[in-house]
Amino acid sequence: MEKDMLVTLDDNTNYVLLDDTIIDDNKYFFAVRIDNETKNPTNEYEVFEEEIENDDTYLSALEESEFKQAVMLDFLNNYMNSIDEESI
Repeated sequence: MEKDMLVTLDDNTNYVLLDDTIIDDNKYFFAVRIDNETKNPTNEYEVFEEEIENDDTYLSALEESEFKQAVMLDFLNNYMNSIDEESI
């Protein structure tokens, strides 16, 4: 999976993967949920871990924890760096 992809979870919720990061050889995504009716982004965000099993790729939401906070900080740093690059 790559950022900017639209993914549909098993419960038929749709997310756009806004950013990705790799920590300890594991890939994580910051995503926004897409309203199924309007096809517009909502104000609901999630952090997913990519899992690859038998050549199939899955996303699992991270539970609230200090680790999730650290992953979110990584996404914040990515965002701040992108702003710095745009202002140059």
